[in-house]
Amino acid sequence: MPPGYQQADPSTPERWRRLADQVCTHLAAAGLPVIPEMDFRVSAGAQVDIDPGGDSAGGVYVGWRAHPWLWSAFVDGARQQHPQETLARHLSGLGEAMRDAIDRILTTGGFTVGPSPNDLAQHLLYVSAGPDQPLAERLGLD
Repeated sequence: MPPGYQQADPSTPERWRRLADQVCTHLAAAGLPVIPEMDFRVSAGAQVDIDPGGDSAGGVYVGWRAHPWLWSAFVDGARQQHPQETLARHLSGLGEAMRDAIDRILTTGGFTVGPSPNDLAQHLLYVSAGPDQPLAERLGLD
């Protein structure tokens, strides 16, 4: 752990896990592939993670991961010092579009979503609260 790092109090991670589960359920219901613990070598879709820190950056984060073959091509080009500007712009555009879509999907579902408070994860959304009722119950589908 980095110096000064402290984990959240024992009850907070469980609350974040429940919120992350709600996020996953809502995104999946909207038709998005959701992989909570993503293996980047073979997975693409919405990525839902929990930062267990006890500081303001702790909590639930959501991002988008494009198909692995796009990322592999980008990383290979960077390793060979032949960055592909067109591919970089494409990946950036995909990320922005999907982040905006995820933001709207979650906000429509009653989640409180905002920019990341973590300066090392500015490309992710931060979910600070969810709806009071589960999705199926709120929509009268239970």
